[in-house]
Amino acid sequence: MADPNLDQLYPYLGCGWYYHFADDDDRFPYFWVDGVGENNNTDVYYMHLWKGTTGSLIYTTVITSAQPTLAITTQPQDYTGPIGETAAFTVAVNREDVTYQWQYWTGSKWSNTSIVGNKTATLTPAIIMTRNGYSYRCIITTKDGSQSVTSEAGALIVVASSNSVKLEWA
Repeated sequence: MADPNLDQLYPYLGCGWYYHFADDDDRFPYFWVDGVGENNNTDVYYMHLWKGTTGSLIYTTVITSAQPTLAITTQPQDYTGPIGETAAFTVAVNREDVTYQWQYWTGSKWSNTSIVGNKTATLTPAIIMTRNGYSYRCIITTKDGSQSVTSEAGALIVVASSNSVKLEWA
């Protein structure tokens, strides 16, 4: 038996979905899709084939709905700010079933960062002089590990504080 086309699933009284088909003898006209997979993964459903609408269970399998290819929809931008403030670098993707890992570049290599937000869509590093010129990028991976994308890098530019004191010598 071939897997069904999920575009032909229909809601049924709030208790699942149904797909109507018939074999050559019209013996098995319905199946029900009525559950989610492990960890409440809404991309995995169980198909139960019943004989008629109230008949006995004939067949069970797992079907999955197709997810779009992981893609970045918003890239991190350069951030300019004074010492003592907090920068924000944000990335967005077209899926929710992902993990994030931010990295920084100091001029010689990319390294994972432990800065606040390093496992979220927004990294918020404190602006300090030693971070001037650092670039930040994010590696986004689907939770099942099947796809991964790396963002462009946004640079941190540290400027003099607007509260700086001007010294004059007499």
